[in-house]
Amino acid sequence: HKWGFNNFLPANHPFKAQPPTFGGTQTITLAFDNLETDSDSGLPVVSNQAAAFYPGGSRASSGLPLTFTSSNPAIAKIENGLIKGVDEGTVTITATQAGDSHFSAATAVTKQLKIITKQPQTITFPDPGDGAVTETLDLNATSSSGLAVTYEITAGGNLASLSGSQLTGSVLGSVTVKATQAGNNDYFAATPVSRTIAIKKAIRLVFDQVGDMGQNQVFQLRAKAFDKKLNRPMAVPITFSVISGPASMQGANQVKCGASLGAVVVKAVTTDGSAAFSAYAMTSKKLTFNVTNKQGQMIVFKHGERGGLRDLPVSKRPIPIGRMVTATSNLPVSLTIQGGSSAVKVVGSGSNAKLVFKTKGEGFTGFTKVGGKMQPILVTLKASQGGNGSFNAAGDVSRLLYIKPPGKGAFFEERRMDDRYLTERTKFARRLLARKDLGKIKDLDGDGDVDLTDATLMFDQDDQDSDGDGMSNLLERAFGGDSLGPDSSRNKPRRLPSRGGKQRITFLKYKDDFNEEGIEYIVEVSSDLRTWSSAGVTQVDLVPSDGATKGVDAGGGMERVVYETSSAVSNGQRQFLRLRVRSK
Repeated sequence: HKWGFNNFLPANHPFKAQPPTFGGTQTITLAFDNLETDSDSGLPVVSNQAAAFYPGGSRASSGLPLTFTSSNPAIAKIENGLIKGVDEGTVTITATQAGDSHFSAATAVTKQLKIITKQPQTITFPDPGDGAVTETLDLNATSSSGLAVTYEITAGGNLASLSGSQLTGSVLGSVTVKATQAGNNDYFAATPVSRTIAIKKAIRLVFDQVGDMGQNQVFQLRAKAFDKKLNRPMAVPITFSVISGPASMQGANQVKCGASLGAVVVKAVTTDGSAAFSAYAMTSKKLTFNVTNKQGQMIVFKHGERGGLRDLPVSKRPIPIGRMVTATSNLPVSLTIQGGSSAVKVVGSGSNAKLVFKTKGEGFTGFTKVGGKMQPILVTLKASQGGNGSFNAAGDVSRLLYIKPPGKGAFFEERRMDDRYLTERTKFARRLLARKDLGKIKDLDGDGDVDLTDATLMFDQDDQDSDGDGMSNLLERAFGGDSLGPDSSRNKPRRLPSRGGKQRITFLKYKDDFNEEGIEYIVEVSSDLRTWSSAGVTQVDLVPSDGATKGVDAGGGMERVVYETSSAVSNGQRQFLRLRVRSK
């Protein structure tokens, strides 16, 4: 105080404001401010695992040092003036101050102290990696005590949800998760550990099953990554490895089985090799197969590549899926529908198998609507090969695809994956370029010239006839036809023999419930080929008993309809009937 050094004392120091009295009597304060209070006994409590300590808040009013003694050194002992817990129990700590030439001895003060045998613990919370929207991420924090860890979202709670140790992302962003362990009678609470997890777009890793393989057999692992939301293939690098068992990797994706028998575990991992995929959460999968004394086989299912399985718009046109799947043994593959069977069925077998859209009578009731918009139907298709005396059964391979509502976008997206697409596009462009003088080509690339590039770009336009069969792409779509190849005459509009002098026409059309694109089918009559009107045409009710529709269900959301003129043609008169199709 004389020299102002009291300014350097902490605010709660007893001599901060009032200097000690030099001389006379003194008193002792014995406190354990730096310890927790035992909930059962109300006593200050400390673990025998804690370091030796000075009882916080203890002091003599004289400022002279205190001396501590223990009633039972087997429970708590005094080391270099500090208290150290030894064993479980309750002990009395006595604080004394003998005084000096200025102060007389202070009256001793006692206080009970509880010693426990609790252990400290720590939490190890490995980086769980990125999370993904709709995907579940396992949080794998552990405590050194072996006690269960509890998780809590402390930031980004609107982006994900927690269920136990599983975090499920719902919205893109960053989520902070805190891992805690509250302790028990044997362990102190652990210091919490937090991790910040990026919620990214989800990848669906398709890792084809491996059936049992033969000794020393070499085969190829197959995996492909898809954008889970869009169901589109992605060029994400995939790394394969043998985790355990009698086999080894040969090159990037080939496995060579060993000479001994046993189980083998292989793994496929997507690798974020470039900034192009940084918005996606990487993932991995493991498969197990056995090495046996009989040769194995694998199913090769083209998917997400040209000529392979892809998302399909609903229509009447069958899809030749039998040509998309084979077995390395050359044995026939069987195809079954495991999910989405209400919409499609498999007709035929082997390479002749086709995916056919069902009729309403077969159970196809249409698409679920959300907000007035039709939602795609998820279909799971399984390929199997049971093996024979020479080959083990192949691992079943499942593929997912979406059946989409009919529409211009779905129509052109699907046909771009057809194995005929590039050939037909080249033929179309050269055919159109040869008619350049007719003004058929538009300068679509804006370079001021019309050339092969412009002709190629016109291939995917509604008003063009891609396959040269006389029907534009719009008409092909409207009638459920094949825009890359010849159509059956039954798929095209055609004239029916007149009945009672009335002209008739029949064609396939999308039912109103499926016609989300709003294609208009306009049937008109004329007597002079100049003036046309739909007023003189009526639709024939082909199924009077159903009381609901006038057409016949043709499958794939389509129906066959018949229209006829309202009046018969009188002798010496002429009458014409036509069908126009228009897309909104």
